[in-house]
Amino acid sequence: MKPLFNKSALGVAAICLLMGTGLVHADHLASPAGRAQCSKERQQALDTIVQRKLEFYEVQFPDIQIFLLMNDTHRAHRMAELLRLLGQDAANLDYEHPPRLRADLLEVSLDRVEILLHNNFSSSALFRVGESGQARRQQLCVLTLDSCGIAKDNYHATRHLLDVPEQVFAHLPAKRYLDADQHLEFVIDHEIHHCLVAHRGEPIPMSKREYWASYMQWRSEKGADVYGLIMHAFKYGADTNYANTLTDIRGMSLLVGDPDHYSCTAMTAAMQRFPELADNGSVVESALTVAAKSRNETDCGYEEYLKYRYAASRAMRRFGITDPIGHAVLGELSYYKPEPARVDTLLREASKHYQQLFGVPLPGIAH
Repeated sequence: MKPLFNKSALGVAAICLLMGTGLVHADHLASPAGRAQCSKERQQALDTIVQRKLEFYEVQFPDIQIFLLMNDTHRAHRMAELLRLLGQDAANLDYEHPPRLRADLLEVSLDRVEILLHNNFSSSALFRVGESGQARRQQLCVLTLDSCGIAKDNYHATRHLLDVPEQVFAHLPAKRYLDADQHLEFVIDHEIHHCLVAHRGEPIPMSKREYWASYMQWRSEKGADVYGLIMHAFKYGADTNYANTLTDIRGMSLLVGDPDHYSCTAMTAAMQRFPELADNGSVVESALTVAAKSRNETDCGYEEYLKYRYAASRAMRRFGITDPIGHAVLGELSYYKPEPARVDTLLREASKHYQQLFGVPLPGIAH
């Protein structure tokens, strides 16, 4: 069967850390026409948005310095500067690891940053600055970002998340496009959230379980999506076109072969809590709290994740997409009898979000 939708970006598995905690904090860029080029005026406007966001977070978190990397002519110089800021005895804080692996993890983490930067991925990583490091604060949050590719205009902002063939995308009403400026803010909030989780002493735990990295990715992305959405709602309100389109796009994740970004359930639950947050003090702390609660309440553990991934693989097969994990997860669930109802639920959800976004029924799925 010819795939109805298919992803074309660099596979996450290709850059996973070789530790069994190989989570990659990165969102793929869907830019089939190649890297976007912005006018001087537009790039200056985007740079202003980025600068204001990063300044905001550095005020909120005095222990964290944010270091921005972009894939431009200054890339080699900036990578050298990153090494100088970190120092020889730095450490990655994203992943739980024994002391004997500190140097290896640091090296792999820096290689990962360079790979993601080269491929114009949005990503983040948190490091403890070494005693020989030249950073002005104790921790360094390294952010890779292609602001023009993400937010050149509303079209590019929407394509950044909605990785469907152009002939499918052409049917999306322009009124449902993501606002470019708001999307750039969301991406920054989303990526900074990964650093903040590590900063709060919650590194990704180690495990020898085969699909632990995918499970951690799924959990982490849910939390980051909810955090970014709540930050958006504090600034623009809860019922915005951006919030609704974002939720629908995440609800269509299986249609593009991206089951670990299926965060629509957590996002919907979070927005139901939003009215309670209006006068609860710190915006960031409120968003972090809701993100953690929504992530945890929609996560029933590793084995339930495997059941979800099996059901997701069956649903994706209906769209002509092969899941690289798919049927293999049953090897860790010898007792489990597949539940067709789970597959039906995922198909209905994908169909619902597709119809809400495109205004027409999803082809080939009963309603």
